[in-house]
Parts: sequence; structure tokens; C-alpha cells
Amino acid sequence: MAIEASALDERGTTPEQATEMLQKLLHAFENDKGKLAVALGRDEEEVGHALSGNSEAFDDDLVMKIRGLAQQRGVDLE
Repeated sequence: MAIEASALDERGTTPEQATEMLQKLLHAFENDKGKLAVALGRDEEEVGHALSGNSEAFDDDLVMKIRGLAQQRGVDLE
């Protein structure tokens, strides 16, 4: 399977999928962008941009952290 040029990781995650994943994860942090930002090791402004669908806010490291936190918190990203 070929990975799209817009894919953020080896799984072929698109920026749109990453935004959806981040929005689901936000619920596990009481919808508090600040708490989520701390957990992701990013600043709140960057997390806000990502939540609003700004594809430039994502990189493979952020997607990996989203998946890891979701697993820790029992959040189904699919």
C-alpha cells in the first residue's frame, strides 16, 4: 500500500484524521486545551491550531504522541 504524499506518518494518517484523533483525545482531558497541551509537550496555541484543522500544526511526532496518550487514557481513536 502506497502512503499518500500528505500522510503524516507511516500509517498514512492524513491531517484531517489527525485533527479528528486530537479532538477525541481532548475529551479525555476534560476538554481543557491547556491540560492536553502539557500532556503532548506542546504549547496551547499550537494545540489550538491543530484542533481547528490547521494541517501545518501536525508532524509525525505529534501524531505518535496522540496515539500514545489515547492508548494510556483508553480513548478509541478509530
